[in-house]
Amino acid sequence: MNLFVALAPVVSVKHTEVPVFHKIARLWRPLQLAARKFGVFDMLDANWFEDEAEILFCDLLEGLCEEFIAYFADADPTVDNMARLNVFLANFPAGTGYEDVVYYAQTIENNVWKRFNYGERENLHRYGTYEPPEVPLEKLDIPVAVFSGSLDKLADPTDVATLVERLGSNVVFNHEYPLGHLSFGLAKDMSWFSNDVVNVMN
Repeated sequence: MNLFVALAPVVSVKHTEVPVFHKIARLWRPLQLAARKFGVFDMLDANWFEDEAEILFCDLLEGLCEEFIAYFADADPTVDNMARLNVFLANFPAGTGYEDVVYYAQTIENNVWKRFNYGERENLHRYGTYEPPEVPLEKLDIPVAVFSGSLDKLADPTDVATLVERLGSNVVFNHEYPLGHLSFGLAKDMSWFSNDVVNVMN
């Protein structure tokens, strides 16, 4: 039997606790137009120079990266193994398409989780409606295990609860841990993975 494992699921992000994301979200249309106009289709691309610079920056300015993480991802980074942050930064950022950034902004603006908004004309062509429809979670027919964090500022507990409610009987496991977003790869105590995730998958 197949199983979908959702770790710190960033789905609908209406309730994310990062104020700057809400401010930027209102600018998704100009962001989209600018990306197309200037041909910036790959954002936050990975390269060794940036990765090494990030690691050096965090080493030299002790405590600043922890504050950065506390602002954007983890309400309490003390639960994270910051000694391993350099390993995480070696592959971050890893690049993303500009439409990922635009869609993230759109999901903050929407009260419900909708599909990508291409604009009225293209929406009508793709979806048959001027506004993009909701993501049809009710059509999902696969067991889902949800592992979330009470300190997560990206996969906010309120948004995760809404996701779990919409998934309904598909959810076979749902547990919230005292973890932030990055904690799912950097936590000091990773027993949640070795115990719960492995057991659920088995």
